[in-house]
Amino acid sequence: MNKDLQLMKAAMDAEVVKVEFEIELGNKKFPVHFTSGDRFEMAEIQDNMLTEYLISYREKGWDEQPVDESKFKKLIEMAKDKKARERLIEQKPANLAEQKAQSFAIIRTVRELIPKYLKKPNDELLCPTEEDRKLFSQMIAENIKLFNLLMGKYFEMVNRENEIEEAVKNSSKQEAQNG
Repeated sequence: MNKDLQLMKAAMDAEVVKVEFEIELGNKKFPVHFTSGDRFEMAEIQDNMLTEYLISYREKGWDEQPVDESKFKKLIEMAKDKKARERLIEQKPANLAEQKAQSFAIIRTVRELIPKYLKKPNDELLCPTEEDRKLFSQMIAENIKLFNLLMGKYFEMVNRENEIEEAVKNSSKQEAQNG
């Protein structure tokens, strides 16, 4: 690899967001992580799920029904930080179809996609086989604490990526003004 590409790769690797945490079950702790690269792949699949759900719910006429405000309020209350709450409010669904589609896409992301990308400290997949992923998905479905932990870490990843994106935009604006 030439020197310029090596420098570019090193710079890119430095920008990769890695969310490390422990899954605590019983009296055991299991260190795991996932990275922004994993999240980009998950986001693409999640977008496809969202589209499928939206089509289905629109066919049911749910796009003509208002958002369930009590569920939306609970979602906002679950958000860990101010920026996450603000983003949720900014991206409030326009109707019940959008609300349900977003909700089920998140549920499926936590139960089906995160198990595909979750890694051990040595970067090996926690669930390398389909059988392992099904078992872990079942564990997530049965344990609300585990579900909430994984959902929270997924949103932490999204928040950190958004912060980096915002910093890059601000830096570019500043450079344009100075240059």
